[in-house]
This record gives sequence, structure tokens and C-alpha cells, in this order.
Amino acid sequence: MNTGNIRIYRESVGENLPGEIYSEIDGDRYSVIAEGIYEKKIMSGTINIGLKHTQGYTVNEYLGSVNNRTKMEQAKTYFYTEYQAKLQKFSYAVGLGGARSRLIQKNEDDYEYYTFKPSLRMGYNFSPQFQLRYRFTVSNESPSLGQLSATEQLIDTMQLRRGNPLLTPYVRYYNMITADLNKGIFSSNLFFRIHI
Repeated sequence: MNTGNIRIYRESVGENLPGEIYSEIDGDRYSVIAEGIYEKKIMSGTINIGLKHTQGYTVNEYLGSVNNRTKMEQAKTYFYTEYQAKLQKFSYAVGLGGARSRLIQKNEDDYEYYTFKPSLRMGYNFSPQFQLRYRFTVSNESPSLGQLSATEQLIDTMQLRRGNPLLTPYVRYYNMITADLNKGIFSSNLFFRIHI
């Protein structure tokens, strides 16, 4: 994945040009993702066991008013097990999992972070046309290289932007209620979502 950003800032007072700032960021990210899932029917439901690993490498090149190169290596491993079943019009899935995040940034301290990740999904089919669903998940969010990099970028003649190498991953809680209504060729979806 490649990202690019070019910013040109000019200040002028009459004929004078007291400030001109040029900045360019070129970012490259390479990722390798491997996942294995095992599924087995037991009793009246299905159990899933899975393992997912993501290994990512990011390089940001800063040019213009600041010249710098930052590198980051990021690893995420997620193990989970989930049981899902259906009782007439009611369906549910209960899951337990754990995640490990590791981040190594060039010339900075690295960190390792563990997260307990329970999950719950429930749904009820009131009719073939109307369904109501609820979902709860926990995710482990990691800051980006731009947020972590201590590289200083001038915004204008009075301000600059700098990341914080001491940032660590944080846990986000998702709650979502979804209602689906289908009638002939028409379908509608209404959802209410809370992220904490």
C-alpha cells in the first residue's frame, strides 16, 4: 500500500512573502497475513477455532522543509474460539479470544501489548422480512507510524506537528444494533453503533 501527501503553504503580506512551507510525505506499507480456521459441528451448533497473524512493515519518507525517514515493524497475532447456534428464530454466537501486538520503531523503544477479546452476536428473525441483530466486540487498535513518529512537520510559521513515540495500543469496545427490513425488491437497514 502506498500513500502520498504534498502540502504547500504560503503567507503573504502585501508584496512580502514572509513564509513558504513545502512538505511531502511518501509512505509505503507491506503486509503479510496468514490465517487458519478450524470448524466442527457439535450438538446443535458449530464451534470455530482460528489463528490470524499479520506482519507489517511501514516506511515514511519526509521531504521538503523537513527531511527524514522513519521505519516501523508491526506484528499482530489473534487467537479465538467461537460457538454459534440457532434456536428456532433466535441465533447467537459467543466467542473468546486474545490478541498480542508488538511494535518496533527505529531508534525508539518497542512495546508488546496483550488484549482479552470476548465477542457476542445475537439475532432474532421476527419474520422472513424483518430481522433484529446485536453485536458486541472488543478490538485492539494500534497507532500509525505518523502518529508515533517524532518527526516535526511545520504547519505554518507559528505551528508544527509532531507524533508521540510513547503512544501505545488502546482497546476499543463496539456495540451495534441492526434492524433489516426486506419487502420485494426493496430492502432497508437501520443501525445504531457505539464505539468506546
